Amino acid sequence: MDFLEKLSFLMKKNGLNKRTLSLQSGIPVSTIYTMYRRSFENVGLSTLKSLAVFFDVSLDYLCRDEITDPNYGKADPNEETFEFLFRSLTKDEKNQTVRFMRGLLQTRELKSPGENVG
Repeated sequence: MDFLEKLSFLMKKNGLNKRTLSLQSGIPVSTIYTMYRRSFENVGLSTLKSLAVFFDVSLDYLCRDEITDPNYGKADPNEETFEFLFRSLTKDEKNQTVRFMRGLLQTRELKSPGENVG
């Protein structure tokens, strides 16, 4: 999925056209039309940053064709809490936690697909 495909996807998802994207994001409409004429080749970093902030996506998502998940790079608050707590554990406690998590994943894999929801 290239830059323009992603931009079109995000615009459609948010009910925007080029003009409304310009009005709501503050990016000049001429810049948006130029992006569509010349593709990604001359898009400035400030424009990319504005688009990323506006659509709440990462620059990696916008710029790297192989990244197709708009949520790429977003941290789950639970992940940050887990990381903070994990760092305060002893080495043995960390090893126990890793074993426990692996056990959870193995248990999940044994369940039927319908049971994995939640």
